[in-house]
Amino acid sequence: MNRRISPLVAVLAIMSLIMGATVVGASTGLIIQGPEDRPVAPPPLLAPPDRYSYTPIAPGNLIVPPDGRPVAQLSVPNNFETVSVNFLPDTVSPETKDTVAFQILSSIRYEGTGGRILVTTSRPSETAMTTPLNLGSEVTLANGATAWAARFTGPGEYPNRVTQTKNGLVILVAGALPLEKLQELAANVIMR
Repeated sequence: MNRRISPLVAVLAIMSLIMGATVVGASTGLIIQGPEDRPVAPPPLLAPPDRYSYTPIAPGNLIVPPDGRPVAQLSVPNNFETVSVNFLPDTVSPETKDTVAFQILSSIRYEGTGGRILVTTSRPSETAMTTPLNLGSEVTLANGATAWAARFTGPGEYPNRVTQTKNGLVILVAGALPLEKLQELAANVIMR
């Protein structure tokens, strides 16, 4: 299936469009492919482009967005000495109607002795909601939620990714920590 791919708020996530078994994401309606399928591209990082900067905030405080948008964040950011946040403009590009794209609402960077991770909240486009996506192998988090874990062997500081869906949004926890540790952190993500 060919689809025109274009950016959504300067962020584009190319997703896998491969035939195979699918399941529907628990609370979003996203169609997730089974782990036996080979992705055309790795699961998306869903992080703001480098040109967007992060604003430091006091560790331990809940992050409250200035405009009331939903923000996924760690409920207990243990072992992270610095926390910074990025809120991208909450606008939707009209050219994304026929694209697999994700609008990033927020990205939180946690850094410290516990490593460096991103917790990103994004909204899938209508086409992303109806296109089979390969987000990795299905896992059950400690809180009982379904998520998808993937390891990307390419360059970058966030090669391991755990993706889950909540309230029609895609929540990504990514970092160089082992997937098992990222799954523990993903189980402690709350929405604000």
